[in-house]
Amino acid sequence: TLLSLCLSDTVDNRIGMMFHSLIQNIPDSDIDTFLNENDVTKKRGFLSESEIVDMIDYLQLTCQLPPSPQILLTEVKYPVQTYAKGTPTQLMANAKKELGIGQEDYKYNKDDFESILKSSHVCAWGECYNR
Repeated sequence: TLLSLCLSDTVDNRIGMMFHSLIQNIPDSDIDTFLNENDVTKKRGFLSESEIVDMIDYLQLTCQLPPSPQILLTEVKYPVQTYAKGTPTQLMANAKKELGIGQEDYKYNKDDFESILKSSHVCAWGECYNR
């Protein structure tokens, strides 16, 4: 239910709904409570890296990431360069490098979450091309 609401809204609202649903771990049956919640960040306010990787995995599985950020170089260079489809963990690691996030136990706020999804290494819904 949340995904269908997200897809027919603006990108900023999609990201906001996804962030808040991850904070609250909302089951589909509680979507009305979620939409009427005034202080969503009251419970936690931050996401772990594994939660963001799970969201990137979901976006990748549902074809919401463009192909180019997912194509990564491999170590095989001879006789020709080979490529591989990036895993969500690899895409997250590359986005962290781009954004200068190096800490292991970093807690991600909504702005961090948005920056990762819009980074050139994740590029959810092609947003990295709109800069």
